[in-house]
Amino acid sequence: MFNLENVNGVGPKTAEKLQRAGFGSIVLLAEAEYQDVAEKSGLSRSVAKRLIHVAKETNQENETQANERQKELKKIIPTVSQILQSGIRGESITSFKQVLLKRAIKIPYVRKRIVRKLSAELFD
Repeated sequence: MFNLENVNGVGPKTAEKLQRAGFGSIVLLAEAEYQDVAEKSGLSRSVAKRLIHVAKETNQENETQANERQKELKKIIPTVSQILQSGIRGESITSFKQVLLKRAIKIPYVRKRIVRKLSAELFD
């Protein structure tokens, strides 16, 4: 998501040049001045301008996605609180994991990172 190669037009060689020049993330590139990028990385000014423009767009998209993930995660918190307030017994823990799994499946970012772990715990 935040890898330089996620910026349209940045391949491995350009990413390496940018990293060596001190612009190792989308955020750093998006906040940079094109003159600095061109001078420090050896890229042309026109390429530096274009990459900074695309990095700004990519960074904005990433922020929007992060905000959406945060909203989705907030939907899970009431369920967690409700289960914890009712007391945790053996069957409640399993129920708790099942509820989280069902909710997490609806969140793409969480699905990739958490669902595998919860599934392994539930079904092993």
